[in-house]
Amino acid sequence: MHFLETYALNCGLKIDKPYIFQKYYPVPTEKYITFAYSSYEYYQDVIDIIYPSLEEMGIEIIYIKNKNEEKFDLCHEVSEIDYNQCAYLLENSLLHFGEPTISTDLASHYGVKTVTLYSNAFPQNIRPYWNQENDSEIKADSPPAFDTKE
Repeated sequence: MHFLETYALNCGLKIDKPYIFQKYYPVPTEKYITFAYSSYEYYQDVIDIIYPSLEEMGIEIIYIKNKNEEKFDLCHEVSEIDYNQCAYLLENSLLHFGEPTISTDLASHYGVKTVTLYSNAFPQNIRPYWNQENDSEIKADSPPAFDTKE
């Protein structure tokens, strides 16, 4: 069961698609994908691999950066924006990749395809809730490993 469904069940509430107020943010390019960093240490490698193909198609990468996070090459960096500005950016993104964060959920809300990396939770419990089956690509060799010291 998805964690949102668990909260709704425990609170006796109905889940409905929310209205999200957007605030304009000047987007540096017309065609772009977005990503948000959390803790995955190989993002620069991923960017280096996908950048040449994206560049051929005229697609830029926008990095939604929080304060004190790493810098990445080959990206437009957008920092210190609020959730409403982030929603504005994500609505027109061609794809969003990253870990399960608020930006992944916002992308899901707008029907943006997502690639989500999971580390210590089962994807079916925390996947972007509003994604359709074909909007999210999740690949894992095995379920998450939990420490089970006996």
